[in-house]
Amino acid sequence: MALSLGSQVSVSKVQVGLGNVDNVQQLPMSYLDIDNTLIADSDAKVPSQKAIKAYVDGQDSTLTTSISNVNSALTSHTGDATIHRSINDSGTAATDLWSAQKIGNELDNVSASLSSSIQVPVADITALKAIDTTSMGDKSLINVESKGLYRFDAESTDTGDDDRVVQPTTGSGRWLKMSASINDHNNLSNIQGGATGEYNHVTDDVLAALAGASGTPSSSNTYLTEEKLTLKSFSDISGFDASSCKLDIIKVEGHATLDDGLYISDGSSFTALFTVN
Repeated sequence: MALSLGSQVSVSKVQVGLGNVDNVQQLPMSYLDIDNTLIADSDAKVPSQKAIKAYVDGQDSTLTTSISNVNSALTSHTGDATIHRSINDSGTAATDLWSAQKIGNELDNVSASLSSSIQVPVADITALKAIDTTSMGDKSLINVESKGLYRFDAESTDTGDDDRVVQPTTGSGRWLKMSASINDHNNLSNIQGGATGEYNHVTDDVLAALAGASGTPSSSNTYLTEEKLTLKSFSDISGFDASSCKLDIIKVEGHATLDDGLYISDGSSFTALFTVN
């Protein structure tokens, strides 16, 4: 490039000592910053390539250390079962967590199991008989609103009575009415035995002795009192306890060895009051 000074004078770069200088704006050395910490934080300074590289290398080292520390902290956290529990659908330990899908599957399994053993309630026996038992599972349960609880016996062929035994219209097996089992007579306490307020429950021999009698047995727990002697005749008095029938009179008729007549207990045995040969 030549500098023109009018039409008569021309000066070149070489002539003025600028032969080694490019035709670009030059940076004064005073503007160059070689500090690799860039601590000046100046808008008027230009960092050198070496300073920039050293600064970036230093930051990279610091960042690597920070990432390592964070990774160590995360590993410690995720590895501590007391504060972080991982999903483990096959696990059963106290620190194992199941996924929502696993929980849903387990609930579906339980529901399917219950649905196969507990049937949808029905209103009456007619509705119960209408259930197709062709594929019904043995021992299934169902509540009949008007009757109570029934269980299905797939092998039963009992005759249906539409109460204790219900035969389905379609399918085999029987619905059997369920009832509570009472093994101890004492468990009958407070269960009404007759009319309202009557809770009497007696043994078979006492019931047989009282058959045909009216009223209430005497307070001495005797089987029969004298007021009842004409109400019932007995062909055998061996079943009566003489000690508990003291002063009771019993009519005997048709005994194998005793004459017909009236007998009274003295507390140890029965004595004939009068007999008819």
